[in-house]
Amino acid sequence: MSQIIVGVDGTERAADAVALATALARTAGAELLIAHAYPFEASTSRVSMPDRERRTRERAAEVMERHLGTTGDVPARTVPLPGGSPGRRLQGLAERAEAAAIVIGSSHRGDLGRVFAGTTAERLLHGAPCPVLVAPRGFRGAELRRILVGHDGGDEAQLALELALGAQGPVHLVQVFERSPVTVQASMPFTWAIPVELEEEARERFEARFARLGDAVECEFVVGDAITELVRRTEEADLAIVGSRAPGRLASLLLGSVSARLIRRAACPVMVVPRSVPGESTALLGARQALAVPAGGAS
Repeated sequence: MSQIIVGVDGTERAADAVALATALARTAGAELLIAHAYPFEASTSRVSMPDRERRTRERAAEVMERHLGTTGDVPARTVPLPGGSPGRRLQGLAERAEAAAIVIGSSHRGDLGRVFAGTTAERLLHGAPCPVLVAPRGFRGAELRRILVGHDGGDEAQLALELALGAQGPVHLVQVFERSPVTVQASMPFTWAIPVELEEEARERFEARFARLGDAVECEFVVGDAITELVRRTEEADLAIVGSRAPGRLASLLLGSVSARLIRRAACPVMVVPRSVPGESTALLGARQALAVPAGGAS
């Protein structure tokens, strides 16, 4: 059985994360690891140290046990993570457990119903060995059926699409073409133009590349600002999936500009996919469909 890690603390965002992780684990047939990373500083007093350590462990256990009764029929157990950075401790647990995903909640600074990754979340997102999901503030559970995939044409976006194709519901694939002004004639200083040819070529490549998906995926090519268009479409989605940016041969997750902004504004849970997805992650959204995922370039 695969395992999904959900990071909890003593704040309300823990309930959001557990609700999302429970929905995901139910779909994937996975076990939940309810993990709490807490600081522990050894006392200089040999007399007080054992008592302080005991109280710290007990408080951590209370935080985790609070959520065990909310997972319903989904198997779950607690994993205390004493000492160190919460982000690094969760990453380490994911590596040891070969976890399928890590789920965390949004910062209290975000708007209700919106995703807003806080400091710990952003540290976790940089370097995670598996997909990371961020729950919106106030999220209390929903079926993850309507899947939005933001595709920029890169390899990381292909992995996002592959995961989405396992969903039982509709998949909405969106590629946004962002116009950028370029100079057209040196003899006409301060004159800028939008090369329509570039837009048309990009649209043709998109249509040719994903035509084989047929009715299984709603494919949409949009001209505009990428984050604005994607955020607007998260209003109608149960889950948005985007790829990360990982230079060289790194397999871990590294946020790109679009994914970094989306985890601060989306109206639905967001999953960020690393460059290399562990085998346990491939069935996060259900059984994979027998569809050929188009590789890069026009076909």
